[in-house]
Amino acid sequence: RSSDLIGADEGRQFLLGLMVMFTVAGAYVALLIVIIILTVIVGLLSRTVPALGILLGVAGGFGIAGAAIYVAVRLSLASARTFATGRVDLFGSWDVTRGHFWPILGTYVLSSFLLMVVWSMGYAVIFSVAAVTVSLGLLAR
Repeated sequence: RSSDLIGADEGRQFLLGLMVMFTVAGAYVALLIVIIILTVIVGLLSRTVPALGILLGVAGGFGIAGAAIYVAVRLSLASARTFATGRVDLFGSWDVTRGHFWPILGTYVLSSFLLMVVWSMGYAVIFSVAAVTVSLGLLAR
């Protein structure tokens, strides 16, 4: 109906967004507990070998970042899959992205780079207009 505020597709996307938010929050809490436990273990180990604590901390940080990127890429098509199938399917994108992690990640990196280029050009135009405006204001005095 035209009087509805949102349609079924939008409602499914909203529900998917909530599911993603709660999944990420749950994973964050679980990861935080694991990090606390590992920090205590590494802290005890690093008393005897301080360099080991630093090495394990850096490796753990890279591992966590890599895992977060991996999960984000694998879940990145959940919204499109939900729209295409007409049902909320949080982990359905894992089937779609299986075997395509590196091309998808490369596409996201390339599009992020192009976004920075477009933003830079936009800021260059804004600053140029501002510089000309200020200059004309100073000349009018």
